[in-house]
Amino acid sequence: MISGRKKVVLISPDQSDLVYYPCREFGLNLHFSPVEVERPDRARHPRFAQARLLEVVVQPGEILYIPATWWHYLRALEPSISLNFWWNTPATLWGPPRHLLFEWRERFRRLASERRPA
Repeated sequence: MISGRKKVVLISPDQSDLVYYPCREFGLNLHFSPVEVERPDRARHPRFAQARLLEVVVQPGEILYIPATWWHYLRALEPSISLNFWWNTPATLWGPPRHLLFEWRERFRRLASERRPA
């Protein structure tokens, strides 16, 4: 963090089902959670209440390492400047093909259910 402060919320990838991944709300299997972390809709996303959130405020001069595939939410608490670096690991390289596999599996399920006689 160069200047300012940011609130960071981290959620382990083993809790992906609690953040409603894979996301089906927009018709695509995106690496996205529809849950609003700071104002979750408990009626739409009741499992999120079980998620173990790790919260931290990053201050100027501090560095935060976010492991690949961890869910993360950030919000600036004041005007801020931050710098980030991304690099590929086996986990991040496997991410896009895994998402495509989920999406194709879901499409095949939909097609199969549409073709079944009622």
